[in-house]
Amino acid sequence: MQKKITKRVVDATISTNMDQVIWDTELKGFGLRCRANGGKFYVLKFRASGRQRWATIGRHGSPWAPESARKEAQKLLYQIAGGMDLSTDKDRTPKTLTVAHLADRYLTEHVKVKTRPRTENEYRRLLEKFILPDMGCFQIPDVTRTDIIRLHNRHRKTPYQANRLLAVLSKMFNLSESWGYIPNNSNPCLGVEKFKEKKRNRFLNDQEMRRLGNALSKAEDEKLTSPSCIAAIRLLIHTGCRLNEILTLRWDNVDSNHAEFRLSDDNLGSKTIQLTPEAAEVINNIPQVQGNPFVIIGERRKKHLVNLQKPWRKIRKIAQLDDLRLNDLRHSYASITAVSGLGLPIIGALLGYSYAPTAHRHAHWTTNPLKKGNYLFANKVSNALGKSKSSLVAGKKRRHD
Repeated sequence: MQKKITKRVVDATISTNMDQVIWDTELKGFGLRCRANGGKFYVLKFRASGRQRWATIGRHGSPWAPESARKEAQKLLYQIAGGMDLSTDKDRTPKTLTVAHLADRYLTEHVKVKTRPRTENEYRRLLEKFILPDMGCFQIPDVTRTDIIRLHNRHRKTPYQANRLLAVLSKMFNLSESWGYIPNNSNPCLGVEKFKEKKRNRFLNDQEMRRLGNALSKAEDEKLTSPSCIAAIRLLIHTGCRLNEILTLRWDNVDSNHAEFRLSDDNLGSKTIQLTPEAAEVINNIPQVQGNPFVIIGERRKKHLVNLQKPWRKIRKIAQLDDLRLNDLRHSYASITAVSGLGLPIIGALLGYSYAPTAHRHAHWTTNPLKKGNYLFANKVSNALGKSKSSLVAGKKRRHD
């Protein structure tokens, strides 16, 4: 799409379910990128060393408006025409780099490569919503500790979020040192004190576990939510897995013969999750849907369940556990295994902490201690939760799309 980029055009542009770019009719290569999440960024497309390159000028908003961004794009084009190669860091002086440029490289070369997709989305949200509007146009060497403290203090009413902003900025400037943008030991985040956070240590006791079991049975009997949602919650209880690990679980990750999940992650490696008899029973009672590779299916054809929050709120309300989060089921798993007398290395391995130092030091252990630990956990949970029914199967008939 081509238009003269004006404030009216920028304001009238609405986000869609995918990124889009409006190219300016006055300055070749200058454009407005509109992200699916609503963020609007001024960009410049150019050629260097025979290859097409992109540069992000900054997010729409003070100080970047159509005219100021167009002037900056024109300035960069002059630099390119003069022989400066903006695509290589050695030819591009740190003074020409802004925090927006640093954020773009941070997301591309670090976050996308080394973190999970959900983590990447969260870091991108923090950058686009809070950090870049505040200091995206700042040149990297000019950012001071005062700037960091000011941004951090601005979000003091939400200390958890404020501290995550600080952590993202600190990592960005550590990388900035490695990339040669600023001198070593000049990270402006050094010495900025974090806010105190109220840590939630929410665990289910036997009585609460029994209420949750009754709520799940009631939801099954009265068909208050889909069988996939109930199966997902039961697997969270009995495996200690992360929510996304259950929602994206594929049938080819399930080893029924050895009662295991074998999970893999391009960024974080692979791990094996041992299944309790109850978890194995839940899996065995889930019918496979032809053409759908996922264990926990969603409403869309060939897709997995995306959002468990709405049915979870319904079930926890029945159980009178309104403050219980899905992630607390994982905490409860760890707590129960600890009470059962298992050591930290075993608990870490059961939870799949493949990078935990304790798990790493005991990597030579066989799975037998893990299976024993799982049985200890299963006995305690089964007594508290009560024997679960499963409305998923009844003969485990195969369903078809």
